[in-house]
Amino acid sequence: MTSSNSRGAKLSEVLAELKAEYRQKFPEKLAKLRALHAGQDWPALKEEFHKLKGTGRTYGYPEVSQLCEALEQLCGKPSVSASLVEKCFPVFEKMLTAWQDGHLYDLSLNEDAQEILEGA
Repeated sequence: MTSSNSRGAKLSEVLAELKAEYRQKFPEKLAKLRALHAGQDWPALKEEFHKLKGTGRTYGYPEVSQLCEALEQLCGKPSVSASLVEKCFPVFEKMLTAWQDGHLYDLSLNEDAQEILEGA
């Protein structure tokens, strides 16, 4: 039984490390998103939002997946609003701050996030 507890502890440790690495690399992901947005590369931006949508829940950040799902849809619309997509960057920054403080970010408390979610 101790062996099982040991494996569980090791798994928890590995998962915590992966989650920390995800947080650490998130600013790089934001920089890439900003560059794609600035260049109005909507197909590539849509693809990056799709990737983040998939990884958010996997790494324990469901708010990333929720927001990126809406952003992915916005990028797929022919009449995509660059200003609406642009509103995601401050939301992502607030998420990162919340994670660094040890908690998830509640999208329902952010007007820009709500506007993005409703616009999708």
